[in-house]
Amino acid sequence: MKIIHICMVDSFCEGWAYHRNIISDKNRMDGHDVTIITTRYRMGDNGENVLDQPGIFYTKLGVKVVRLKDGFPGMPQKIQDRLHWTRGLYKAIEAEKPDVIMVHNLQFFNLGVVTKYRKMHPETRLLGDTHANKYNSIGKNPKLSYAVHKAAGRRIRRHFKYFDKFAYLSLEEKEFFEKMYGIDLSNAYQVPLPAPKIEKPQKEIIKAKIREELGMDEDMLLLVHSGKLSEGKRTDWIFEALKKSSVKCRLLIIGSIPDDRKERMERYLADEKRACYMGWMDADRLRDYIAAADLYLQPGSVSVTFCNAMAVGTPVMIYPYKSYKAFSKGSEFFVRNINDIRKVLDTVSRRDGTLDRMSDVAYEVAHAYFSIENNAKFVYES
Repeated sequence: MKIIHICMVDSFCEGWAYHRNIISDKNRMDGHDVTIITTRYRMGDNGENVLDQPGIFYTKLGVKVVRLKDGFPGMPQKIQDRLHWTRGLYKAIEAEKPDVIMVHNLQFFNLGVVTKYRKMHPETRLLGDTHANKYNSIGKNPKLSYAVHKAAGRRIRRHFKYFDKFAYLSLEEKEFFEKMYGIDLSNAYQVPLPAPKIEKPQKEIIKAKIREELGMDEDMLLLVHSGKLSEGKRTDWIFEALKKSSVKCRLLIIGSIPDDRKERMERYLADEKRACYMGWMDADRLRDYIAAADLYLQPGSVSVTFCNAMAVGTPVMIYPYKSYKAFSKGSEFFVRNINDIRKVLDTVSRRDGTLDRMSDVAYEVAHAYFSIENNAKFVYES
């Protein structure tokens, strides 16, 4: 089967653990002919936009990636970030002769090009999904963000009827889509993000290796926090809570630090001797560190890394968003503020077996909800 993934809204970067990476790799490993059509943009190590040359390349697994030219050369970056406008999309789709087209997020200028192809080729199945919610899609200027989404909504409403199937990640994405674009998703599918598993025997090997590399004593807890460390990640909360806790631990901070946050993070790291900044890591290496952790800390914005932590059997400390509550079965600590984090740190420092029991539940949650096979079924089945 020939499958195209269209990724205009979010940049495609090989080796990352986003949905577009995982599902396209799964399709390829299942023996299908897979192409990703995307923009020139990818994310750099510090979370910034990096421009690649338009053209074609192949990933290590043999997925074909087509990077298209900007729709209007010389367009200011801020405008391009809103429109996701490219040239040559119809020609690129036509050249592939797809059996299935999967569109990841619909908020892009050329959406009508995709539905035009679907109308001209009714035998091709057109699938779509939405990853947008109020936490990842409303920027520092809410009025502008809402205006942009409302404008996109008019375009999405015109073309939505041509989609054979549509999926959302969680209730927050469903509610955001319905509110912003005025489209009822009662007949859509909830398909949570998949996450690659590391089973318990391998987890224990990874854990021992990383703890040895870090020179950790047996009675120390390994805590991990990761991401693009903007204010919304609430990394500050973790450091402030650590000041109030005597927990014996090593805290690893993994990710990129925006320029406007560097001075503050450097002060925290200098003052907190239990913490260490590890820089940016690719998806595989980050997954190993999360697998090695006794507890993954994510008190800020909603993140796919929650799913990744479940899939490697690592308990999590998270804010009680709706997206998380749907999958909350006992593998999590919910925290709403700095004091809640301090209480969690004090609780886990007792090492009374709580984290081991939570790890078992994390594996159960991953098996029930974050299976890559469930995502593949959405693509393969009519």
